[in-house]
Amino acid sequence: GNTKYDLDKLPMFKNVGEYVVNYKIEKTGLQTIYGSNKVKIYGVKTTGSSLRIDGNYLKIKDFKTNYTDIISKLNIYAPSHTILAHDKNGVDKNTSTMFTGDYISIYIHSALNSKEFKYTVVILGDANLDGKISALDYVRIKNHIMKDPEIKDSLSLLSADANDDGKVSALDYVRIKNHIMDGGK
Repeated sequence: GNTKYDLDKLPMFKNVGEYVVNYKIEKTGLQTIYGSNKVKIYGVKTTGSSLRIDGNYLKIKDFKTNYTDIISKLNIYAPSHTILAHDKNGVDKNTSTMFTGDYISIYIHSALNSKEFKYTVVILGDANLDGKISALDYVRIKNHIMKDPEIKDSLSLLSADANDDGKVSALDYVRIKNHIMDGGK
């Protein structure tokens, strides 16, 4: 909607989605041309607050790890796409529970090319990487907080940040404890 662009500073669109760009071309002595066009930026976005893309990681906050639940929270902007899910050994997982360390590949197909977006699944709270939220995760988070030198796995550290605030702290510990005390609901 902004018609005051200058050629030294063009508008930048970086986020996935569809935009309408209005333009005006003028030169002294010539007729001014007005118009608009749609610009589509293909890619992947998440919906809701329980799933977030962070670089090459797909962070899941609500402890729901079913493939169908995860895929339903993705918006894919593309003329066509293919989604494949695999475990860390490359075995197809398109119909089952996803675990931390599994990955989802989304192939976006357009008339010009195909591009792969590959995300490693991180179940926030699954600090011991066994695919369940349990007392073992509670202990592992406590060990992260206590700076246990034996813990060097980056996926475990990412997963230990159960509330996704960028650090492993007592808040993560409490979130997992409450989840366990509520019977895993």
